[in-house]
Amino acid sequence: MEISKKSVDKAGESLRRRQNDEDTLDTLAAWRNKHIYPLNLAFKLLKKQTDKVGNHAIYGQRLKRVSSILHKLERLPETKLSRLQDIGGCRVILSDYDKLRALSAGLKKVS
Repeated sequence: MEISKKSVDKAGESLRRRQNDEDTLDTLAAWRNKHIYPLNLAFKLLKKQTDKVGNHAIYGQRLKRVSSILHKLERLPETKLSRLQDIGGCRVILSDYDKLRALSAGLKKVS
């Protein structure tokens, strides 16, 4: 399903008003799904760079839950759904600060 930012923002306004019809929820699902591929790319890059500084790391990635998106839209009425910054995210936990600094430097080189 190809979606425009205009339709995403329209769905966001409907969600904020709790007018959650099937089309609105389908648009939200499609918008979340659109973030899966770039999230996976970012996660692979993070793992690759982390493996260069040490292999005893804890990794995680996630898409924001629908309930969390709805809550954020209600809390931030000026924010458009298409502009939410944290629909997807990944993290790594390293054993020490030196490895973190090395990872940060490695990520800066590839960006």
